[in-house]
Amino acid sequence: MGMHLAQLVEYVQLPENLASKDSLQPFCGHPEWGVLAYLAGA
Repeated sequence: MGMHLAQLVEYVQLPENLASKDSLQPFCGHPEWGVLAYLAGA
Protein backbone atom coordinates (compact mmCIF):
# COMPACT_ATOMS: atom_id res chain seq x y z
CA MET A 1 0.00 0.00 0.00
CA GLY A 2 2.94 2.30 0.48
CA MET A 3 1.73 3.70 3.80
CA HIS A 4 3.96 4.97 6.55
CA LEU A 5 3.75 3.13 9.86
CA ALA A 6 1.60 5.78 11.56
CA GLN A 7 -0.82 5.79 8.62
CA LEU A 8 -1.09 2.01 8.65
CA VAL A 9 -1.82 1.95 12.39
CA GLU A 10 -4.69 4.38 11.85
CA TYR A 11 -5.94 2.53 8.76
CA VAL A 12 -6.24 -0.97 10.25
CA GLN A 13 -9.55 -1.31 12.10
CA LEU A 14 -12.07 -4.03 12.79
CA PRO A 15 -15.31 -3.86 10.81
CA GLU A 16 -18.17 -2.44 12.90
CA ASN A 17 -19.95 -5.80 13.16
CA LEU A 18 -16.83 -7.22 14.85
CA ALA A 19 -15.78 -4.13 16.79
CA SER A 20 -19.10 -4.11 18.64
CA LYS A 21 -18.69 -7.66 19.99
CA ASP A 22 -17.83 -7.88 23.68
CA SER A 23 -15.47 -10.78 23.07
CA LEU A 24 -13.34 -8.67 20.72
CA GLN A 25 -12.96 -5.61 22.96
CA PRO A 26 -9.36 -4.79 23.82
CA PHE A 27 -8.40 -6.09 27.26
CA CYS A 28 -4.65 -5.79 27.11
CA GLY A 29 -3.50 -2.67 25.30
CA HIS A 30 -5.01 -1.18 22.20
CA PRO A 31 -5.56 -2.62 18.70
CA GLU A 32 -2.94 -0.20 17.38
CA TRP A 33 -0.35 -2.00 19.51
CA GLY A 34 -1.24 -5.24 17.77
CA VAL A 35 -0.49 -3.69 14.38
CA LEU A 36 2.83 -2.35 15.64
CA ALA A 37 3.74 -5.72 17.18
CA TYR A 38 2.92 -7.51 13.93
CA LEU A 39 5.03 -5.12 11.90
CA ALA A 40 7.89 -5.49 14.39
CA GLY A 41 7.80 -9.26 13.95
CA ALA A 42 6.61 -10.05 17.47
